[in-house]
Amino acid sequence: LRVLTWNVHGNYLYYLGQDPETPNYSSLFEMPSLGGASRKRAFDVDTAVAFSPDAKRVCFIRGVTQGQETHLVILELATSKETVLAVIKPPTVMPQLRPSRSADGAKIAVEVIETTGGIRPQVAVFDVKDSSRTSIRDTEWLNITDAEWMGRDALAIAGGNLENGATRQIFRLSWPEGRLTRVTNDLNDYGDLSVSADGQIVEALRNSTVSDLWIAPVSGTGAPRQLTRESSSRQSVLMLETAQDGSIVYLARASGSSAIEATGLDGSAPRQ
Repeated sequence: LRVLTWNVHGNYLYYLGQDPETPNYSSLFEMPSLGGASRKRAFDVDTAVAFSPDAKRVCFIRGVTQGQETHLVILELATSKETVLAVIKPPTVMPQLRPSRSADGAKIAVEVIETTGGIRPQVAVFDVKDSSRTSIRDTEWLNITDAEWMGRDALAIAGGNLENGATRQIFRLSWPEGRLTRVTNDLNDYGDLSVSADGQIVEALRNSTVSDLWIAPVSGTGAPRQLTRESSSRQSVLMLETAQDGSIVYLARASGSSAIEATGLDGSAPRQ
């Protein structure tokens, strides 16, 4: 059981689970919020679903192995009729992340990655009526993990770009202008975005990593010793090398920026 999603009325919970008849595939299931038996709604679903404003349709992404394609699918819940809104083929890739539907139901936003001449993630918006695609080339993204509509005229993005590095921050991306505004500014990672119905509140999971240097004898006969003692992700060890004089040189976060530091094997005070 994974990727839980409430419908817009809050009376049903949708999730992905192993298909009972074809265990190698996942299917979409529906469960009443007050409890009760689950009901299978669609076969071969690879992402969480996004609802239309009237809760009558959901959209999701399906990977098709035979043609190395990825399909953006709209499902009519009352009739189980599926409509393939878009087909993405190599060299373009559509990661299996949850699509997001705008508040008026007219647009669906997804992430696509252009792989010709390098890896270039970007946000793509599909028109539900005519399947047309508009790509927003607002910045040089390194990664995108979430793209959620904030009403009908902006998207909340969790990702990393050339300016802030691979650390995933939260941004506001205006539509259709494509103006990017940074919302968070720290060394944490943000993901699993969720936007309130009025588009005014963004929720996210924040991931903080704290890492330190330790040293231990190769023989395994002695106890490991801790050389650095950091207390937050704003001051953590990232990479290390051993210098010819026996000291340890490492890349560290210090007061929100990065610095190259060195320390002796005795754990003496590090020097920049």
